[in-house]
Amino acid sequence: MSKLIVALAVAALAALVAVAVVAAPNKPRGRPDAHSPGSFAVACSLSHVSYDDPIVMPGMSDMAHEHAFFGNVSTSASSTRPSMLASATTCSDPQDTAAVWVPVAFVGDQTYVPQREKTYYFRASDVVHTVPPDLRAIAGASTMHADDGEPPVGVTWDCGIDTPRSDHPYDCTPYADGEYRVDGVIARVDFPTCWDGRTDAPDHRSHLVYRDRSACPAGHGRAIPRISVRVHYGVWDPCAGATPCGPDAASAADVAMTLSSGSYRSMHADFWNTWQQAALDELVDRCVVGRQGCGVIASDG
Repeated sequence: MSKLIVALAVAALAALVAVAVVAAPNKPRGRPDAHSPGSFAVACSLSHVSYDDPIVMPGMSDMAHEHAFFGNVSTSASSTRPSMLASATTCSDPQDTAAVWVPVAFVGDQTYVPQREKTYYFRASDVVHTVPPDLRAIAGASTMHADDGEPPVGVTWDCGIDTPRSDHPYDCTPYADGEYRVDGVIARVDFPTCWDGRTDAPDHRSHLVYRDRSACPAGHGRAIPRISVRVHYGVWDPCAGATPCGPDAASAADVAMTLSSGSYRSMHADFWNTWQQAALDELVDRCVVGRQGCGVIASDG
């Protein structure tokens, strides 16, 4: 009889464990890393393309340059935080109902609408706080300086993991030999991490600034995770056959790739934090503050 009781107890415990695993919808893909500074990521596919910009031109439909939208499927010029929170998402974590949008690209007569992006959240200081609810921000080039010849702060280009980082897009075909995971040109836009307490600013930028050496400057003393948007444009040769077209400085003059906002130097990304905030807070606390490398957060359902 005692053996039967033990067997039943073991079976009941196994059933409870199975239920617990099924009930964990946002299991991170990756494992804690004692050497990680703390990070997690969410992968989002293209939602839609429109001429809206809810941050710069709220309520002004079809008045902006063309944008590719990721994450929240309802994002438009008329969006509000409540409408965004009630919407679905294209992201790997269903709790990520935030929105990211970027300009579309052109090489010659061909339009390239990026089909996916991945947003990373990195630990960038010893003391870090969560991303505030309803934060709206733009990083990269500003419209008034889009084509002035200077690479925008926070923007770099590459072709994938372990490929060179450059201040301009370059030919990715030499890296498609199996040694690298490459699907074309990737734009990386890193947002500032020092926050002044406002969810937005008149210029949509000055409420966030980059760290001054190792510390946030006065007036922007609250550090948040470094938000890094990686946009996969699907462009293999941004020079349209012209050479050289590598990551070196001499190749920049041959780049033929343009954006709906101007030259490639006009690259920027918009971010609106309409996450389900409790889920975001938990990820920041566990992965970023907790110094874990949590990988890409994804639903198992």
